[in-house]
Amino acid sequence: MMRSSRVSAIFRKELTDIVRDRRTLIGMVVIPIILYPALILTFGPAQISQTEALKQESYVIVVPDAQQGRWLENILRQVLGDPNSDRTDASADEDPSAAGATEIGRPRVVLLDSSEFTDPNEAVRALRDVHVAVAFSGDPNAWQVGLAPIEIRLAYDARDLRSVEAARRTEDLLADYTTRLQTRLRERLVARVPVRELDRQLETMLEPVRVESDPVTVASVFLQVMPVILVLMTVTGAVYPAIDLTAGERERGTLETLMVAPVPTIEVVTGKFLVVTVVALITALLNVVSIGASVRLIHVEEAIGLPLGHLLITLAAILPLSMLFSAALIAVCSFARSFKEAQNYVMPVVIVALIPAIMGALPGVTLSGVTRVVPVENIVVLVRELGTRDAVPWSDVVIVLLSTSLYAGGAIAVASRLFGHEAVTFADAGSYRALFRRRFFRPTTYPTPSQALLTVAVLFPIWFHVQGVIASATETGHAASFVWTTLLMAPTLALPPFVLAVYLKIDLRATFSVRRGHWRGWGAAILLGLSSWAVAIELNAVQEAWWPMPQAIREVLAQSDRAISDLPLWGAMLCVGVLPAICEELLFRGFLLAGLRRWAGKWPALVGVAVIFALYHGLIYRFGITALLGLALAYVCWQSRSILPAILAHALHNSSVVIASRSGAVGRLLGVHDLSQGGLPVAVWLPACAGVLLAVVLLATIRTNEDAGEADRNDPTGRDNATGDPASTAHP
Repeated sequence: MMRSSRVSAIFRKELTDIVRDRRTLIGMVVIPIILYPALILTFGPAQISQTEALKQESYVIVVPDAQQGRWLENILRQVLGDPNSDRTDASADEDPSAAGATEIGRPRVVLLDSSEFTDPNEAVRALRDVHVAVAFSGDPNAWQVGLAPIEIRLAYDARDLRSVEAARRTEDLLADYTTRLQTRLRERLVARVPVRELDRQLETMLEPVRVESDPVTVASVFLQVMPVILVLMTVTGAVYPAIDLTAGERERGTLETLMVAPVPTIEVVTGKFLVVTVVALITALLNVVSIGASVRLIHVEEAIGLPLGHLLITLAAILPLSMLFSAALIAVCSFARSFKEAQNYVMPVVIVALIPAIMGALPGVTLSGVTRVVPVENIVVLVRELGTRDAVPWSDVVIVLLSTSLYAGGAIAVASRLFGHEAVTFADAGSYRALFRRRFFRPTTYPTPSQALLTVAVLFPIWFHVQGVIASATETGHAASFVWTTLLMAPTLALPPFVLAVYLKIDLRATFSVRRGHWRGWGAAILLGLSSWAVAIELNAVQEAWWPMPQAIREVLAQSDRAISDLPLWGAMLCVGVLPAICEELLFRGFLLAGLRRWAGKWPALVGVAVIFALYHGLIYRFGITALLGLALAYVCWQSRSILPAILAHALHNSSVVIASRSGAVGRLLGVHDLSQGGLPVAVWLPACAGVLLAVVLLATIRTNEDAGEADRNDPTGRDNATGDPASTAHP
């Protein structure tokens, strides 16, 4: 077992050394305190001053001929308050190209130079001093006297901010002139027929719809940039301690001495990882506190729409992200032979972190679908929505936190595996090949925790993406969508761990527990499979009474149920009961449980597998029930020493739900018509509870020695992973 006293001693020593360094204090304390007040004070006034400056600038409108130019220049004089022009016709003979922009912000109308351009749009694209092109589809004179409407098309360059602002201001001027003309026409008509009711009807006729915009909050560029800066500062906070505790140790010549000390490598890695994580968390905490304090002190909370109550959720989201970056940086910096070389290795990590962060900051990206599980991007989108919305669905928050925690767990396992590896410790480029080439691997009984956790962490977003692609490519609620999802479970969930085990020379029979198993395990599996579905339905009914599921999610589940009902009974049992049971058991109760059993011990491994199993299902409102089922299946596999009873129990559980919902005779026998509503009779759920309890008792009576110690007995080399290094992980 890993001793907490030694980990604590390593942690205190390394943290003390890190905090004494001025560079760490500057990056961890000084920069966060100064950065955000400076950003808020800079972005706000800069955005306002830039907007005001654009409003004050004159701009150029190009017209195709002189008649349209004279008409446009005339109405601009009227709208802009020129006292020398109060005309509604276009009889002026001035050349619009000679009209100067003497007033601040006044547009200038110019004629298209036909010798150089034939299309006004070309002039807008090619000339920097031409901002808007105006084209008419009718006679402006006819429109002025109210005889016939015309259409005006404004062309502008969306790449040029000045052109966009010029088009908006031109549109406002034309709308103002339209209102003036409507008022004038109404006054003329009412003067001839002075009837109050007619005036009201004419007003409705001339202006049938009135639109007023009332922004709830003022948008701010700061909200788009702040999550990316927060991620970047979190990475930056972990960079220096990660380099100092790995490459710095090697450069000072203390790493080899530390590795030969009578302390397990896992304890050394844990202590160093905790130091890097704490420093990154302190940096993140100071960043979040600095944001909140700056918003409150500068009184811009309403201006940027950042509810201070969401800062705690933001900090909770940064916690697993800090762990992820800390582990990744320790793993990368472990390969460096010097401080300078480690700095070069860090840059790709920062770039890799910034790419999804920038993707999450793009306009239109929402916290839905696969975005919730994409590393880094999900945190950026969550933090942005916490700042722009009054409330974020808690289910989305939980998925983001749990998925990032899963990635962090995989990164931690990889970091603990790499740190202390002889190929990394001695930093020999030739020995790095032993990490990847199969001929350097030695046969092992079980996968390492790093291999197991990294596998499920990589497959998790892939599986989400596969489901999203299937949902978008098939009709909603159609049976084909469900069939394709089930069929793709094999290549997505079951095949990768099997291929990885073959490549790494891991014992397939031991890893996937393909054994006959104890007879009590088989009996318990049958009892559990035939009883657990009823218990799950009742637990779901109890949860619905206290914690109802949103209607939108209920409709999605109803569509899935309709898709299953379109399948024949044998097809539904195959797609719901058999195939998912085989694929999921091979990944979770096979590869993942085998990897965790050596490192975590019995119950931590069982609970960890259950939580990851529930997370893969992606339905937070049934997370607890799914986790309980995963825990029961893992317990069956552990006690029976075989995965086969767990597959049977899983298949019976799912198939029982299909049969009970599809068979009218079974429904009448159970006394229920809609299983989704719960409320099973006592004569059904009480024996089901007894069956589950009896299954647990049968499993508990099996005497097992299947723990990490047996793994060592089955692996006479006593070596860890594929390269033959002495096992560095602690055994429970």
